[in-house]
Amino acid sequence: MAAFLLLRRGVTSASGRCAKLEQQVTGHHQFSSREARRAACQAEFQTAATRRMNSQIDRVIVDFDRAIDDLNRAIETEQIRTRIDDPSHFAYSTVAQAMIRRRSNLIQSIDRLKRQRAGTNANTPHLAATGTTTTATPSAQ
Repeated sequence: MAAFLLLRRGVTSASGRCAKLEQQVTGHHQFSSREARRAACQAEFQTAATRRMNSQIDRVIVDFDRAIDDLNRAIETEQIRTRIDDPSHFAYSTVAQAMIRRRSNLIQSIDRLKRQRAGTNANTPHLAATGTTTTATPSAQ
Protein backbone atom coordinates (compact mmCIF):
# COMPACT_ATOMS: atom_id res chain seq x y z
CA MET A 1 0.00 0.00 0.00
CA ALA A 2 2.84 2.38 0.86
CA ALA A 3 4.50 1.66 -2.49
CA PHE A 4 1.26 2.50 -4.27
CA LEU A 5 1.07 5.84 -2.45
CA LEU A 6 4.68 6.59 -3.30
CA LEU A 7 4.13 5.72 -6.93
CA ARG A 8 0.92 7.68 -6.94
CA ARG A 9 2.67 10.70 -5.42
CA GLY A 10 5.49 10.36 -7.92
CA VAL A 11 3.07 10.33 -10.81
CA THR A 12 1.07 13.25 -9.61
CA SER A 13 4.11 15.29 -8.74
CA ALA A 14 5.67 14.57 -12.14
CA SER A 15 2.52 15.57 -13.96
CA GLY A 16 2.13 18.39 -11.48
CA ARG A 17 5.61 19.62 -12.37
CA CYS A 18 4.75 19.58 -16.04
CA ALA A 19 1.56 21.46 -15.38
CA LYS A 20 3.46 24.00 -13.31
CA LEU A 21 6.13 24.39 -16.00
CA GLU A 22 3.48 24.80 -18.65
CA GLN A 23 1.65 27.32 -16.50
CA GLN A 24 4.87 29.21 -15.87
CA VAL A 25 5.77 29.33 -19.55
CA THR A 26 2.35 30.32 -20.84
CA GLY A 27 1.49 32.41 -17.79
CA HIS A 28 4.75 34.32 -18.01
CA HIS A 29 4.00 35.42 -21.56
CA GLN A 30 0.51 36.54 -20.63
CA PHE A 31 1.80 38.23 -17.52
CA SER A 32 4.40 40.26 -19.37
CA SER A 33 1.92 41.49 -21.99
CA ARG A 34 -0.58 42.23 -19.24
CA GLU A 35 2.14 44.01 -17.31
CA ALA A 36 3.10 46.03 -20.38
CA ARG A 37 -0.52 47.09 -20.91
CA ARG A 38 -0.77 48.01 -17.25
CA ALA A 39 2.42 50.07 -17.43
CA ALA A 40 1.15 51.83 -20.55
CA CYS A 41 -2.17 52.58 -18.87
CA GLN A 42 -0.38 53.90 -15.79
CA ALA A 43 1.83 56.14 -17.92
CA GLU A 44 -1.19 57.43 -19.81
CA PHE A 45 -3.06 58.06 -16.56
CA GLN A 46 -0.06 59.86 -15.07
CA THR A 47 0.26 62.03 -18.17
CA ALA A 48 -3.44 62.89 -18.09
CA ALA A 49 -3.27 63.65 -14.37
CA THR A 50 -0.26 65.91 -14.93
CA ARG A 51 -2.08 67.74 -17.71
CA ARG A 52 -5.10 68.24 -15.46
CA MET A 53 -2.88 69.49 -12.65
CA ASN A 54 -1.08 71.88 -15.00
CA SER A 55 -4.41 73.15 -16.27
CA GLN A 56 -5.57 73.81 -12.71
CA ILE A 57 -2.30 75.52 -11.86
CA ASP A 58 -2.66 77.72 -14.95
CA ARG A 59 -6.18 78.71 -13.93
CA VAL A 60 -5.01 79.62 -10.43
CA ILE A 61 -2.15 81.69 -11.87
CA VAL A 62 -4.58 83.58 -14.11
CA ASP A 63 -6.88 84.20 -11.12
CA PHE A 64 -3.95 85.44 -9.05
CA ASP A 65 -2.86 87.75 -11.89
CA ARG A 66 -6.36 89.23 -11.99
CA ALA A 67 -6.32 89.67 -8.22
CA ILE A 68 -2.96 91.44 -8.50
CA ASP A 69 -4.38 93.80 -11.12
CA ASP A 70 -7.37 94.50 -8.86
CA LEU A 71 -5.06 95.14 -5.92
CA ASN A 72 -2.91 97.51 -7.99
CA ARG A 73 -6.01 99.53 -8.88
CA ALA A 74 -7.23 99.50 -5.28
CA ILE A 75 -3.83 100.59 -3.96
CA GLU A 76 -3.70 103.42 -6.45
CA THR A 77 -7.24 104.47 -5.53
CA GLU A 78 -6.37 104.42 -1.81
CA GLN A 79 -3.24 106.49 -2.43
CA ILE A 80 -5.25 109.05 -4.39
CA ARG A 81 -7.91 109.13 -1.67
CA THR A 82 -5.39 109.70 1.15
CA ARG A 83 -3.03 111.82 -1.02
CA ILE A 84 -0.09 109.89 0.36
CA ASP A 85 1.76 107.59 -2.00
CA ASP A 86 4.91 106.95 0.03
CA PRO A 87 4.64 103.66 1.98
CA SER A 88 7.33 104.82 4.42
CA HIS A 89 5.26 107.92 5.40
CA PHE A 90 3.99 107.71 8.98
CA ALA A 91 0.41 108.43 7.87
CA TYR A 92 0.35 105.97 4.99
CA SER A 93 -2.92 104.06 4.81
CA THR A 94 -2.95 100.75 6.67
CA VAL A 95 -5.44 99.50 4.08
CA ALA A 96 -2.93 100.21 1.31
CA GLN A 97 -0.17 98.53 3.35
CA ALA A 98 -2.31 95.40 3.74
CA MET A 99 -3.07 95.37 0.01
CA ILE A 100 0.63 95.71 -0.81
CA ARG A 101 1.43 92.74 1.45
CA ARG A 102 -1.34 90.74 -0.16
CA ARG A 103 -0.03 91.59 -3.64
CA SER A 104 3.47 90.53 -2.59
CA ASN A 105 2.13 87.22 -1.27
CA LEU A 106 0.25 86.59 -4.52
CA ILE A 107 3.38 87.26 -6.58
CA GLN A 108 5.33 84.78 -4.43
CA SER A 109 2.53 82.22 -4.81
CA ILE A 110 2.59 82.62 -8.59
CA ASP A 111 6.35 82.01 -8.61
CA ARG A 112 5.91 78.84 -6.51
CA LEU A 113 3.11 77.58 -8.77
CA LYS A 114 5.23 78.15 -11.88
CA ARG A 115 8.08 76.18 -10.32
CA GLN A 116 5.66 73.42 -9.34
CA ARG A 117 4.29 73.27 -12.89
CA ALA A 118 7.81 73.08 -14.31
CA GLY A 119 8.61 70.30 -11.84
CA THR A 120 5.57 68.25 -12.80
CA ASN A 121 6.47 68.52 -16.48
CA ALA A 122 10.02 67.39 -15.75
CA ASN A 123 8.80 64.45 -13.63
CA THR A 124 6.42 63.18 -16.32
CA PRO A 125 8.53 61.61 -19.07
CA HIS A 126 5.77 61.80 -21.70
CA LEU A 127 5.31 65.54 -21.21
CA ALA A 128 9.02 66.25 -20.87
CA ALA A 129 9.86 64.26 -24.00
CA THR A 130 7.21 65.93 -26.14
CA GLY A 131 7.77 69.35 -24.63
CA THR A 132 4.05 69.63 -23.91
CA THR A 133 3.17 72.38 -21.51
CA THR A 134 -0.04 74.12 -20.77
CA THR A 135 0.39 77.80 -20.20
CA ALA A 136 -2.19 80.45 -19.92
CA THR A 137 -1.35 84.10 -19.64
CA PRO A 138 -3.68 86.83 -18.52
CA SER A 139 -2.92 88.82 -21.67
CA ALA A 140 -4.27 85.96 -23.79
CA GLN A 141 -7.70 86.29 -22.19
